[in-house]
Amino acid sequence: MDVLALRKSSGKVTGDVRVNGHAQEANSFRRMSGYVEQFDVQSPQLTVRETVEFSTKMRLDESILIETKLKFSEQILHMLELSSIGHLIVGNLSFEQTKR
Repeated sequence: MDVLALRKSSGKVTGDVRVNGHAQEANSFRRMSGYVEQFDVQSPQLTVRETVEFSTKMRLDESILIETKLKFSEQILHMLELSSIGHLIVGNLSFEQTKR
């Protein structure tokens, strides 16, 4: 999975990685896919909303206005059906909620 997600940092990778029959292109692949590791990396002290907002601020280009980033965060919370629990602390969530 690390090879497919372009996260392999050690060893030697040989061969081709293809997506729908086409050579994998790093930038577009990262934009269209998500990779959730087995172990949580979220801060258990933050709320769900704070966690999504932090990720949005770190991942989107710095030239994008903060208001736009926050609107995008809200869209993500809605899309993942997490809006109703946005106020909850990540450390208090179920395993399934945390993965989403």
